[in-house]
Amino acid sequence: MFNLPPVIISPNDWPQSNFELGSTNYRPHPGDLSRFLAFQGQTHFGAGYHERYNNPMLAAPSSEAAGGTIYFHNDVRREDLAGALHVLDIKDPPGAPKKFIVYSAISSKPGKEQYLRQLRLISHFAMIYSFNSMRENEATGLPTQELSLEEVIWLFIQNQREEWGTSFGSPKLEGVFGGDGHYAREELSFGLQVESDCFRVYRLWSRAWLVHK
Repeated sequence: MFNLPPVIISPNDWPQSNFELGSTNYRPHPGDLSRFLAFQGQTHFGAGYHERYNNPMLAAPSSEAAGGTIYFHNDVRREDLAGALHVLDIKDPPGAPKKFIVYSAISSKPGKEQYLRQLRLISHFAMIYSFNSMRENEATGLPTQELSLEEVIWLFIQNQREEWGTSFGSPKLEGVFGGDGHYAREELSFGLQVESDCFRVYRLWSRAWLVHK
């Protein structure tokens, strides 16, 4: 599990079970980061679901005005990030600031899985009504974060910059994403996705892009 103090990161197997609340293949455990929420609605797909949507016009959600996925460089500035979050409508749940669950994962095969570290940020509302992980009266025991959603995202970016370095051809990333160490070399970058705007579920991950000569 990836740690990011002072962010409260929940174990990926918590809560222990949501089967009693009607969990099915379409409502997987919220800590299962191999699956994504389908942006079209509540249906869940496997980790490669986005490969089904090659046309971005067809992939746009019919019931949401904002969302999607962006990829950005590691030199992103705080004010630019804030602007992007505003456009994507990524913000703390209305009336419930800092009330979200964070899960994390560390890739054992970055080149295949195309990420280094990742976070999944889930509103308390989604834990109850999207994942059916608990009943409404149990939500009072869910943790409240010390940081806002934007602050957690920015902290993750800073953490990954420190861990992997920000330069072209970072030694720690050499060859990890298929670079040859000469004509194509890795450099840290990031991905950010709105899994569900309605339920306030977001995914953030570090990755590397190949800089070619």
